[in-house]
Amino acid sequence: DGQARLWDTRTGRSVGRPIVNPAPVVSIVLSADSERAAMVCDDGSIHTWNTLGSCLPLQPIVTETPAVRVLCFSNMDRINYKLASWDGSSVRVWDVTTGKCIFATKYPGASGTCPAVALSPDGTRMAAGDRDVVSIFTLASTEQPLELAGHTQTVTALAFSPDGRLLGSGSEDKTLRVWNVETGESTLPPIPHESAPKQIIFSNDGSTVVTASRDGYIRQIDATTEWLRYD
Repeated sequence: DGQARLWDTRTGRSVGRPIVNPAPVVSIVLSADSERAAMVCDDGSIHTWNTLGSCLPLQPIVTETPAVRVLCFSNMDRINYKLASWDGSSVRVWDVTTGKCIFATKYPGASGTCPAVALSPDGTRMAAGDRDVVSIFTLASTEQPLELAGHTQTVTALAFSPDGRLLGSGSEDKTLRVWNVETGESTLPPIPHESAPKQIIFSNDGSTVVTASRDGYIRQIDATTEWLRYD
């Protein structure tokens, strides 16, 4: 019906006013602090809003293409929120406050599928992977991305550590890898899984990685040099 609503999970009641758009809603994503939300409609528009108080809408984002998916937020300072999207051929990063595109790169995706994408907490880097290579782009630079080679099949999940120094990557090769973002080197040996990791989350201090895989298991992994895995 072209409406998006936010709900309080404790009370089961809607929060604020519904966000209304003429086109049907395709997907919704929340920022890590839950203070910003974004929805994609099938006309290609991206609508963002402040979830606090009366849920005021922010500047809409015009993508100029209907095939858009919102991927992730970045919001270390809770002011300069950034948002990544994919339109089938390019990954773009948007300033949520102004609605303007601040970075774009051609990224068609493997076999037309949506790539794995992550924004660093400070919003200065973007990691993307769809085949067996992860690329780390510096948003303020025109230099070639840092490429992380090691996976043998399609990358399925990416996540930065809270301090932005590490990047976790999961793949169809059924491994998790942890990388040094500055050097591009692996900080751990490949960590085997029974199936491809689909979600990756670092603990607040970056010492632990949690993965969720297609086999239904959640795994907690010690991200230090002496790693341990708890299924």
